Amino acid sequence: MDLHAIPIPSLASLLFWFESRSGQPLRAEHVSSIAQRVPSVCLPTSAMNALAKARGYGDIDGAAAWEQYEFLRSRAKAQGVAMGKAFPAPRAQLAADMDALRRILPDIDPADLHPPGGASTRLTGEQVEEVVAAFEAYAIGFFELFEPGFDEGVPLGMLMLRLVDITGDDFSPLEPNAHMLAWMGDRPFEFIHHRLEAALREDDPGCMLRSIRCEGEPLWLTGMRGPPGEQPTKGHDVTVTRMGVACKATLRAGLSDGSEQELDVVLMIVGVDLDTDPRVSVGSDHPDAWDDIRSALATRLYEVDA
Repeated sequence: MDLHAIPIPSLASLLFWFESRSGQPLRAEHVSSIAQRVPSVCLPTSAMNALAKARGYGDIDGAAAWEQYEFLRSRAKAQGVAMGKAFPAPRAQLAADMDALRRILPDIDPADLHPPGGASTRLTGEQVEEVVAAFEAYAIGFFELFEPGFDEGVPLGMLMLRLVDITGDDFSPLEPNAHMLAWMGDRPFEFIHHRLEAALREDDPGCMLRSIRCEGEPLWLTGMRGPPGEQPTKGHDVTVTRMGVACKATLRAGLSDGSEQELDVVLMIVGVDLDTDPRVSVGSDHPDAWDDIRSALATRLYEVDA
């Protein structure tokens, strides 16, 4: 059974939103960059068709994104439709898509997703909510990569660098335990990049995070919940409810004054309520924080959980 990478929200809604917010038509390289990095989920054909039906329109094909964008833009212009009104706003489309996935995912036949001998049961309601919540958090991180820049009037060409430069990241120290970050979606390291840049922009609105290079052995902390009436015991039936990881890292950032800077930091990633409604904090601290990193990471966990 074929699986399809489906942009969520739709690629059409994103492209026309980019044009509306930037106030200028997109160029071919802009469309290509967005199409390559848009948050996506893999769905079998039946689920893909069900999502298209729920949307009420067919989406732009990423393989022919520029040509189809040009066609839809010309059609909207001929009909006198403003670019920002041609398709639903991305956040509204994301919310509608999440509701549609809640209906669609439980009906997917496991045989359409796994080879013989793989999982044989359909997703439970709780599992569906976990998938939806994790993906929604990732997609919102994608929006937050651009929204402050549009508000601050950052040129579109500079904003596009935030998609190109993300490929320079090195999260290899975290990769052996990447499953611990699955609640962030299928591309957790991009999610981390987006969120960390958003944190850096609180001090410098024009900051662009070029790359994150993690180094050394990370520290992981987890909080678990056992079955009702029982204490959680490692290796038994437990649910991870909180997670924190810290790692030494070097950040390369472009500042709003046009200069570039390398920063040695302690990268801290914290997630709470992972079994219900995940909340996440991605930030950095001074390198000296590593001297008492277990205490610093635990404190960050408690702050987010408060």
